[in-house]
Amino acid sequence: MELSEDQRDALKEIINIGVGRAAATLNELLSSHIVLQVPSINVLKHKDFLREIESGEPEKLSAVQLKFQGNLAGIALIAFPPDMAANLVAVVTEDDFDVIDFDSVRIATLSEIGNVVLSGVMGAFGNLLKERLDYSLPKYREDNIEKMLLSVEKNPDDLIIVMQAHFSTEKHQIEGDIMILFEVISFESLRSMIDSF
Repeated sequence: MELSEDQRDALKEIINIGVGRAAATLNELLSSHIVLQVPSINVLKHKDFLREIESGEPEKLSAVQLKFQGNLAGIALIAFPPDMAANLVAVVTEDDFDVIDFDSVRIATLSEIGNVVLSGVMGAFGNLLKERLDYSLPKYREDNIEKMLLSVEKNPDDLIIVMQAHFSTEKHQIEGDIMILFEVISFESLRSMIDSF
């Protein structure tokens, strides 16, 4: 199950539109001007992705997860390494990196950012492909990515789209990953929708 070059280009266009909308919303909500870019997009099977990340030491990440259903179904999540999460919270709240009361502010701040970004990206899928998506409430989690993905019952052949997300302000560069895990049947639907798009 692969995407053609044209399908990949269309997918990138949809994602970039969603990310652009998310960045515009973030800039309205925050006093900091944040530029959000997705320089790389990769599509691979769930089992291959897990095999790739098994080689390294599992890192505990700060993540926001959003389940979606409809003709497209699966989960979307945005995850940050601890230092990047701390930097992002500090930039958004305008607190010093060293003195921020991270435990009390982190969940609310990252949940809001994650919700805005994931809603922007998945909203673009729904709007541009003319598909209704139903969302669950976003959930904040701290764990390694393997446990997060394994906690959701999925077929090993489900497809996952992995995107690097770069948040940048005038002074800071912050990186995270946006992942969308599509069920196999949904991914077939996605390919047909992309072709018609």
